[in-house]
Amino acid sequence: MDQVTHLCRRRFHHVIKCPRTSDRVSFALIGSAWDRSGSLSGREVVGESGEEGAQEEREHDGDFTDVILFLLPAGCSRYIGIPSEKVCDEENVRLIAIDRPGCGATTMCPLPERLERCTKHTLSILDHLAPRLRSRRPLKLLSHSAGFLYAMHLFSHTPADTLVRLFGEEPRYLASSAFVPTHISGSSMSYLPRSLVAIAPTALPFMMDAFSAISTGASALLTSSTLAATTVASGFRSKSTLEDEESEAELKAARKAERKTAKSMKKKPDAEFWPPYPPISIVEPNLDDEEEAQNECLHPATGKPLTEKDTLMFDMMRAENAFVGFTQDYLLCLGKEPTMDNVGLEKLSRETIEGLATNNVFQKLHAKVLWGDQDAITPKKGRDWLDGVFDHAVALPGSKLEVSAWIMADAGHDQTITTKAVMKRAIRWMLDRE
Repeated sequence: MDQVTHLCRRRFHHVIKCPRTSDRVSFALIGSAWDRSGSLSGREVVGESGEEGAQEEREHDGDFTDVILFLLPAGCSRYIGIPSEKVCDEENVRLIAIDRPGCGATTMCPLPERLERCTKHTLSILDHLAPRLRSRRPLKLLSHSAGFLYAMHLFSHTPADTLVRLFGEEPRYLASSAFVPTHISGSSMSYLPRSLVAIAPTALPFMMDAFSAISTGASALLTSSTLAATTVASGFRSKSTLEDEESEAELKAARKAERKTAKSMKKKPDAEFWPPYPPISIVEPNLDDEEEAQNECLHPATGKPLTEKDTLMFDMMRAENAFVGFTQDYLLCLGKEPTMDNVGLEKLSRETIEGLATNNVFQKLHAKVLWGDQDAITPKKGRDWLDGVFDHAVALPGSKLEVSAWIMADAGHDQTITTKAVMKRAIRWMLDRE
């Protein structure tokens, strides 16, 4: 299956009308187990769940696999979750990724209402999907980067009985590269003026176009030079010779990876993971059919042309004008929202964590914090601060919070969520399979 066909799967492009806000909200259902749980009817796609449709689906085995709610980073498009499809299938789990306001078909909202709207959208989608969440296994919660702030708001602004109904009496929550307010972390992002962030929806597409053109040209030049050099140097090469060269190259790459791992382990023995970190990728394109490869690619919802197949997900986000939503998230994270500035974000994080430790909502809350030790978005000062907040909450009398941390040696902010081996471990931890 090629990338276009894969990304055009209907379950990646659902839309409902949120009864709590009257907004349109789009979301993706990730993991092929959703296919085994029966398809959403037309009524359900526009937000009207019918008992008749639910009755017809009750015997589908996909309904009895675990489900993870993925709260997205500041690049708050459902497409961010789609590369995890293969990992979800290998671990037999389903995942939900919801577009935040301004992304996909989700209605834009004023910045001061963003956190509240997103929590309401999330609860409405989980209500909508309730007929397909019949495994009686509590939802698991995963957040990455800015998704941590939305997780804090979800925990602190959802009725206790609803939280228990959704996540069970002993929830499992994994926070990947949690975003810490910049006045605490010392991130250089704090120096970005609001006016510069505000023009991102206009500037970013042009910047990415230029980057794509430069990358494509450099790649073509490199490929052309390599082919020319190879042809002059060796002339015709047999299939067996090519296979031998590929095997030798793979062996060299494996040895290089082993040396890199050993060096990192020696330097940072207390880490949980060491490089290299092969990334998760979406389905590889199948371009055997030359005629199909030359056809213009169109976005499945908007019909707008997509420019480069190697930047397909980016192009699909751009076709949906997702940068407007991204910009609001950036403004929120950078404390540029007057009613929820940096101090407000700090208070939200601290008070929610302490509340989860001391309230009587859950019997036990299991939390895992996953960090890359070279994270520049949440520098060490910010990581240490959040670890300290968790440690303080665990030490409170009668605390119901259990927290542990994983460190990825020599890893950046997003490698925690884009590395296949790490994602598989994260899923197994959330499902309590370790």
